[in-house]
Amino acid sequence: VLYRGKLDEAGENRALRVEVDPTYYSLLGRWIEVDDGSREYGMGIELLPDGKLLSIGMQTMLFKSWELTEEGGLWLAGHMLSNGQTVAIGDEWRIVDLTPTEMILSLGELTLYFSRETEADVEARLAREAAATKPERKKR
Repeated sequence: VLYRGKLDEAGENRALRVEVDPTYYSLLGRWIEVDDGSREYGMGIELLPDGKLLSIGMQTMLFKSWELTEEGGLWLAGHMLSNGQTVAIGDEWRIVDLTPTEMILSLGELTLYFSRETEADVEARLAREAAATKPERKKR
């Protein structure tokens, strides 16, 4: 809820009307990229309340914030680590489609397909993480 106004002296104010954008609520959650077989890598984004944005499974693309724009787009911002440099990123993606389980975003010629993270995705991610942190046994 966004309120623009002043509180009275008692620190109270009554809202005349509260509006909630259903798109904002629908965007919240963990989204895994599913095009070109990338679901097996478990890469995606997590849109949290208050505009916080987390990268999932991407060590070089570190998202920080998101915002639903007045035009109905999705602004994603953060930074990318490339060749020892940190590059700020921020783009407004067009929301092509949004259902309870799928999201399609486009930016120019680039289109990304996402699916809401499932229990199977979580299990696969945990197995990948466990395998990546398991120490190798040396052969004798």
